[in-house]
Amino acid sequence: MNFDPNEITPSGKTYAQVDAEEAEYVRSANAVLASMRTKSARWISYSASHRTFELVVCNPWGGVDSLILSFAACDYIAGPVSWPNQQLALVWHCDRSNRERPWEFMLQDEAVGFRLVARTFRWRRDVNSVEPGGNDSQNATS
Repeated sequence: MNFDPNEITPSGKTYAQVDAEEAEYVRSANAVLASMRTKSARWISYSASHRTFELVVCNPWGGVDSLILSFAACDYIAGPVSWPNQQLALVWHCDRSNRERPWEFMLQDEAVGFRLVARTFRWRRDVNSVEPGGNDSQNATS
């Protein structure tokens, strides 16, 4: 069966529209990461059983000026658990011909040897990374 990018999804959008929105979502995340190059990165949660992972980019002392990257269905994670002056970049692969795994996200910081591969990705900005539960002043979702 051939893939039709104009097929309507359950959300009422075509696959082409969904993929275009995700591409913009990833571009936005990369723009924020680039604007935060002087900040540190560190793992804040990882569950091997659920294959979930979260990383925060913030000042070393925490605070509101932060970015949290969340991943699920992680297949690979390697590298340091924290480092200064992050150079993270997110790469999104979309292959709709692969019905089992159409999307794959790779987060990497080549300068320190960090790499993650997962099937889903979300991000939140301006979350207080020190207080439990955080303080969302801006929540980026698609």
